[in-house]
Amino acid sequence: MAETSSLDPDSLDELIGAIYDCVIDSTRWHDTLDRIRQRYRFYNAILGVNDGRTNESVLHVAVEIPNEMVPVIHAYGLQVLELWGGWEQISRVPLEEPIVHSQLMGRRNWNDNLYYRHFMAPQGIDDAVAIVLARDARTVANLAFGRHLSAPPLTEAEIDELRILAPHLRRAVVISRVLETSTATATTFAETLDASPAGVVLVDRKRHVVHANRVASAMLAAGDPIQSAGGGELQLVSEVVHGALQRAIETAGDATAGSKGMGVPARRLDGSPLVLQVMPLERRSGANTPLSAVAAVFVADSASGPATSAEILSVLFDLTPAEARIFALVVSGQSFTEIGTELSISSATAKTHLARIYQKTHQSSRAGLVRLAQDVAPSV
Repeated sequence: MAETSSLDPDSLDELIGAIYDCVIDSTRWHDTLDRIRQRYRFYNAILGVNDGRTNESVLHVAVEIPNEMVPVIHAYGLQVLELWGGWEQISRVPLEEPIVHSQLMGRRNWNDNLYYRHFMAPQGIDDAVAIVLARDARTVANLAFGRHLSAPPLTEAEIDELRILAPHLRRAVVISRVLETSTATATTFAETLDASPAGVVLVDRKRHVVHANRVASAMLAAGDPIQSAGGGELQLVSEVVHGALQRAIETAGDATAGSKGMGVPARRLDGSPLVLQVMPLERRSGANTPLSAVAAVFVADSASGPATSAEILSVLFDLTPAEARIFALVVSGQSFTEIGTELSISSATAKTHLARIYQKTHQSSRAGLVRLAQDVAPSV
């Protein structure tokens, strides 16, 4: 990988640890995003998290945004959407995929856009990178970095690093929403978990339960949807993908694990859907966690209904959200050109993603992917 900054190689691990610290202490987002900004020589950074039901802002973090420019962001919100091609195009962008504005839209008609003229141009910003972190009934979250005209073009190596960070950023935002307001009054990690409306279980490397909050303790006592086996191991009573939770816990500390542990599908005994999130605790730089605990498992009702075959396969084969979207489109028979248009990416990028899908699923043709989808569908 080409050198991307003056920071040492271990700083990527340090950034991931800092990202997970933000789950417990949201005031750390500013410093964490600033560290990411500096690593990739971005000019500024903006993280916006909104409630998907009310569109009210849940979290807004602005880094290196002059005070006089803050009102401009809010005044020209619609123009920001226009600059990225409108809501319809933005809604097609895959989760976690870093999108470079100049590659997506080019620079045509920039001077006609009020946001560009009043916010970007005066600061010398001539490009941007955006990552959609969440887009569901509960949460809409986006992260954007501005690129100054004096900075060199973003390299593929840098984009690949952002792809490594993106799942951790997404997981931190999603788990923060699961915890909801429990971080507001808590002073320790344990207090935060115990106040959460979601079930939270801390486990060691062998999935032994180290700590369960009040909600999770009730779930364990009822044996629905989780239980503690004879040896004390955490188990799902009704797994959608066999072994997915175990694999998510085993890989929780792996910086390159991607989306493993994001949205592990499960069901209650009555058949209602659940989704589990697994957060690596060894990645946190903060203290106050049990020494033997390596991961926190969050159990919450699913906001998106039963898992689809593409979602199940993404867990089975560790497909990224972009790869899962492309998998679904390939199975539906769309061409590379159609996929590129649908997801606002180039045909070449779509082909690169498909090559990775083939490698992960051990298939070599579209027909093989179709068979995989058909094999999984009956179990949903």
